[in-house]
Amino acid sequence: MIRDFTINLEIFDLLDIASSGLIGSQFGFYYGANPLNTLTPIFQVDDNPSPQAALVDFTNGVVLDLDGGPVLEAVFDNSLGNADIGFYLAVPGFPVPIFTQAVLNPGGADLAAEYPFLSSPFSFLIGFALPTGGVTVPLHLSIVAPLVPSPIPLPGAAGLWLLGIAGLALFRRKVAA
Repeated sequence: MIRDFTINLEIFDLLDIASSGLIGSQFGFYYGANPLNTLTPIFQVDDNPSPQAALVDFTNGVVLDLDGGPVLEAVFDNSLGNADIGFYLAVPGFPVPIFTQAVLNPGGADLAAEYPFLSSPFSFLIGFALPTGGVTVPLHLSIVAPLVPSPIPLPGAAGLWLLGIAGLALFRRKVAA
């Protein structure tokens, strides 16, 4: 399946809530082959408060803000076509964005998660969070659909399935003993 577009819904932005809608975080995507040079915003820091909606048109290389009518949000180079993409969150005051690829984050920290919807395997909830004083603070949640190919990184479903079966087998043996 080829990715032509995605619909993006911002459902939670902690900075937006904390500032009473005055300023938010910037959520966007990047191409995995060239992450730092392909950052493309989907939701900007000065957008309306959540919830937000946007369409990313990969065929024409544009991001359209769907709140209050389609408005051009960003233009990007679509020459990489259907190459793997990842997502980032830029928080005002943070020196670097937070990426869905842990290797791109300071110290290789894993600060993002992608959860596929069971009813729609090409729809994902993408969340960013920071560990603070022993508590994980959620920063941002967005829904992206359809997302083909999968966002990076996404563990292979077969590997996760086998790991789950192995865990169940170990648990059953301990209980039976």
